[in-house]
Amino acid sequence: MKNLFLIVLILFAISGNSPGQLLNSSFEDWQQGEPVNWMSNDISGDMITQSSDAYEGNSSLILKPADLLGSGFPVFLFSSDAEGNGHPITQKYTSLKGYYKLSASAEDVLWISVVITESDSTVIGGGMIYLKEEKTNWTEFDIPILYDNLNGNPQMAYVTIALLDTAIGSANVNSLAFIDNFSLENTTSVDDGKIISDNFLLEQNFPNPFNPSTKISWSTNVAGKQTLKIYNILGNEVATLVDEFKEAGSYSVEFNSKGLTSGIYFYTLSVGNKSQTKKMILLQ
Repeated sequence: MKNLFLIVLILFAISGNSPGQLLNSSFEDWQQGEPVNWMSNDISGDMITQSSDAYEGNSSLILKPADLLGSGFPVFLFSSDAEGNGHPITQKYTSLKGYYKLSASAEDVLWISVVITESDSTVIGGGMIYLKEEKTNWTEFDIPILYDNLNGNPQMAYVTIALLDTAIGSANVNSLAFIDNFSLENTTSVDDGKIISDNFLLEQNFPNPFNPSTKISWSTNVAGKQTLKIYNILGNEVATLVDEFKEAGSYSVEFNSKGLTSGIYFYTLSVGNKSQTKKMILLQ
């Protein structure tokens, strides 16, 4: 799990469609029980709710796990524009900030991540934070955004908010979190250096979104040990598709999602000591 987070770490203050800030970042706009430009896994209708207790503006977001047959069902919220993509950006931001209040029962944590991608869904940077300590007053969090590809061109920001026990994937029904006033801050322009290797090319999976299977293709001009692994949004490895020495050439493999739930997944190709990651979406 740590390896992927290093790659992702290395998947909005003004409401609206302004490139450079997250959409509906203060959760002021709501439609049919959910914040506009965000989507959730709310199966009960009360896992994501609007609150008038706001750090700034008129409303904030409440996350609360559901009681599903006597067990806690974790709550997730994903940034999503009108086309189901992330939120558009045009600069390399170095920080995602926001405010929260938290009462996390048992081993639950408030987990927030941001993934930065290029237009072809190549992951070029990101960051994440685990919040556990109880906070009864609005408290600021600050997530550093680090970039794996220094020459990448950021196009989308994918933010995920979750309230759950990351060790077992469930949640405690007594946990509660408030979120408000996201903002992307500080920019960097790095003109030299490139971490991602030019010795191989990882293609976008097709189809994407997919159900139940998708094809992943890549090519390399060097021989060497190659691994292709699939990770879920929490960074847990869910499948290893390739783990062997390969000659230079073009390859493809089919990934079957049997046993997995809908959501965002990442696939990482490693060739030697270089790696590249892309995002894919499973829709059951």
